[in-house]
Amino acid sequence: MKKIIVFLISSFFLLMGVSAEEKPLVNVYVFEAGGCPACERVLENLKSLESYNKKFQIVEKELYVDHINWQTGRDFVLGVKVVNAFNNNNGFEKASYNKTPLVVISDTFAANTTVGNFEEIIDEAYENGTNDVVECISEHKDNCLAGYVDATYESNAQKVLASRNGNTTTKTTQKESNTGEDTSIMIMTISILIILLVFISLIAVNKNLSEKIQKEEKRKAELAKEEAKKKVPPKKATTKKATTKKTSTKKSATKKSTSVKKEK
Repeated sequence: MKKIIVFLISSFFLLMGVSAEEKPLVNVYVFEAGGCPACERVLENLKSLESYNKKFQIVEKELYVDHINWQTGRDFVLGVKVVNAFNNNNGFEKASYNKTPLVVISDTFAANTTVGNFEEIIDEAYENGTNDVVECISEHKDNCLAGYVDATYESNAQKVLASRNGNTTTKTTQKESNTGEDTSIMIMTISILIILLVFISLIAVNKNLSEKIQKEEKRKAELAKEEAKKKVPPKKATTKKATTKKTSTKKSATKKSTSVKKEK
């Protein structure tokens, strides 16, 4: 009898241990955009919790490829379906696929946030058994939440995707067009500046040449004047000679007259 009791007690604790070991981890989904700083913060926050890898694990989903151009990622349609499912059925107004990060835990939490009572929510989902809405929707099942019909949500999500990609294409085209216009304006401005610089340079060169020519002409004129002065004899020297001649003539005439008078 004692052996039977010991066996039953041992079996009970063994079963308890097995069931505790087999309890599945809660999936905490983080829908993110590549390089998103807020997404990095929420991931760090979750990884710092004591129950990380004990009661829950993190599953990252690509809502957007990056957080600059917001190009839709491989999990965008899934994200739209999850958000719409929560908003339509449970009224989770803080859940949106237009920003990141989007954190989803079981069927009890869906919001765009970096902080929250994650530990309590995870503990509750772990103890009560998780209802993994994201996994259910990704497997294209119905009734993942009350009244959820996958075909309807899939159709709506595809329309959102088409609209989003259409807007992105338009913005990209417009951006490229604006870039082309900016480049043309820049080239035109540079061309005008170059022409102005060439024109100013030509004016400066022409001015220098004119000054050099004027200086050269002035120097030639001065040299010509000096040469002319050298060729013309001094006027004073000629006058003196003429005066000397006249004086000598007068003296000889006077002498002759005196000698005639003596002879008489």
